[in-house]
Amino acid sequence: MYLHANEYIDLRFGEESHFGLIPNVPYAWQTKDEPILLPAKKSTRFTVLGLMTSECTLKYHITTGSM
Repeated sequence: MYLHANEYIDLRFGEESHFGLIPNVPYAWQTKDEPILLPAKKSTRFTVLGLMTSECTLKYHITTGSM
């Protein structure tokens, strides 16, 4: 953080996540007599990469497929 505070570097924190309509977990809490069905639909999988500064400025990129 010292180098960032003195403007030697542009420090950013990054995270990547994936989104789609197909559930990643094929089950849910349910009673024995009443099964729960999770609807699924074929869709494009989106990947989001976010980079945030310590001042909470966010830059992001959305793409299909992997980064």
